[in-house]
Amino acid sequence: MTELLMFLLLIALIVWGLNRNHRRQAPSRMSGSFDVEDRDALRIRGEVAARRLEAARPEIRTAPAPRTRHHLSRA
Repeated sequence: MTELLMFLLLIALIVWGLNRNHRRQAPSRMSGSFDVEDRDALRIRGEVAARRLEAARPEIRTAPAPRTRHHLSRA
């Protein structure tokens, strides 16, 4: 019976010690800074903006260069 009481006392002391230690710790939070810019979001916004500009830009066609006698003799 005494062994059982000592065992229960030991368990109670361990639980009390763990709870006491747990309450002393600072609240959990992320390590590092909190004011970090999300680079992925910035990159995606930039890519979407570039696609919109590319789609809105009219297609530019260039005229072929005039043929010279040198080109005509080879063809």
